[in-house]
Amino acid sequence: MPRPDRPPTPSARLPRSIDRADVAAIVERCREILAESPTADVDCEDLVDPKLPAVAVLAELSLAARRSRRQLRLEHAGPDLLDLLAFCGLAVSDADDAN
Repeated sequence: MPRPDRPPTPSARLPRSIDRADVAAIVERCREILAESPTADVDCEDLVDPKLPAVAVLAELSLAARRSRRQLRLEHAGPDLLDLLAFCGLAVSDADDAN
């Protein structure tokens, strides 16, 4: 439960599925949310059967986070997503995965 003296932190949440045509819009929406947040956390809980468009979204968000001197952190990232990111050369450390 959030403390009454502190507003809740906005959460960037990925949708259930991501198609190639949706990448730019999802990145823009998540960037807006992350710009309002002191952390760069992305909730991946709803993402089912991740594919390369999801990797593209996370790669762009990771780059945006680095440019603002933050590290992207994935919350509730499933093993399929983590395996796909590793296969694409985008390793995720244990500290970044909050399963």
